Amino acid sequence: SGTVCSGTQADLFTFLTGTPQPGGIWRDLDNTGALASGGLFNAGIAGVGEFDFCYVHPGSANCPVDSVQIVVTVVPGPDAGSNSTVPMCSNANQLSLTSLLGGSPDTDGQWFGPTFNPISAQFNPATGAGGLYTYVVTGDAGCANDSATVLILLSTAPNAGGNASFSICSNSDPADLFPILSGAPQTGGTWTCCGGVGHSGTYVPFLDNTGQYVYTVTGQGACPNASATVFVTEQVAPNAGMSNTYEACSSAGIFNLTAQLIGAPNNGTWSAPGGATHPNTFNPAVDSSGIYIYTVTGGSSCMPATATLTVVLTYTPDAGNDSTLAVCSTEAAVDLFLALGPDADTGGTWVDVTGVGSALQGSIFDASAVGLGTYLFGYSLPGSGQCLGDADTVTVVV
Repeated sequence: SGTVCSGTQADLFTFLTGTPQPGGIWRDLDNTGALASGGLFNAGIAGVGEFDFCYVHPGSANCPVDSVQIVVTVVPGPDAGSNSTVPMCSNANQLSLTSLLGGSPDTDGQWFGPTFNPISAQFNPATGAGGLYTYVVTGDAGCANDSATVLILLSTAPNAGGNASFSICSNSDPADLFPILSGAPQTGGTWTCCGGVGHSGTYVPFLDNTGQYVYTVTGQGACPNASATVFVTEQVAPNAGMSNTYEACSSAGIFNLTAQLIGAPNNGTWSAPGGATHPNTFNPAVDSSGIYIYTVTGGSSCMPATATLTVVLTYTPDAGNDSTLAVCSTEAAVDLFLALGPDADTGGTWVDVTGVGSALQGSIFDASAVGLGTYLFGYSLPGSGQCLGDADTVTVVV
């Protein structure tokens, strides 16, 4: 008996054991039609399977006929499949090289890399290299080895980075969106926004729309495009109005500080010149001149806005009180200012209402220089800033 590879031919005589004599006759017991004269068996005609043959040697006058039966097994040759060319991206899943071959390859072969070094059948595109990979299936029973190749055209996957969120204030400087992407994106991609409209990749507050800004890097070969999105939100900048200067008289009523700023400021808080918190109202009777700071806070992406109100407070002049003073005709130096009371401000002007002439020198009245009678003297202080002047009268009875 013997084994023959399909597609080959074999001399059946070589399968006989012992010391057979040539010259016998071969019989095709299974009628394969694959037996030629002389015992040459064509396995390609018979096909895969087991086939019975009989070798008969005729006897002589003194010797009987002798025969022997053998079984010939035809086995299929090795099948490495058919060659293929496979474009592949480096971010593809790990796979078996055998699955890339055409046909129905045997599974017991050996793979060899581009430098013909033995390798595993598993291929990882992320770490593997492109090139020609060879699959070899070893033949037996006279079968030659079979081989097939897979040409991998490996392209590096594009990297657009990862998604990110970005918040910006409406009064901020323009912002480059590329550094906001997470990961390590490639340069050279393109930006789109708002329904696929092209964009420069620099967000300009107050002019650009908030929304999704998509960065795309074009893929090569078998690699699809890669994209990542920056979700942009824009916060409205706080408005503290514009700084101003406000003059007030100490006798004025309470007024609203915010109303004195220019513009239409948002709600905020006030601080006094020393930094302490101050209410929104200013009381000239108790508050002081100085720079009052108004602060409006914004969202997390916006810096607080500030404006100042410089309050210039002028104190109301006080000429004292009207009064009547009785003096003796012998008094030569009556100080009229003392008659105005302790709250009277100095620096005013005296007016000789009655007309005593030289008997009035400043605030000093010489009663001895006039006759008996009633004399009127006015004292006035000029106005300053927002404050009006003040005047009072001293009536002297001599």
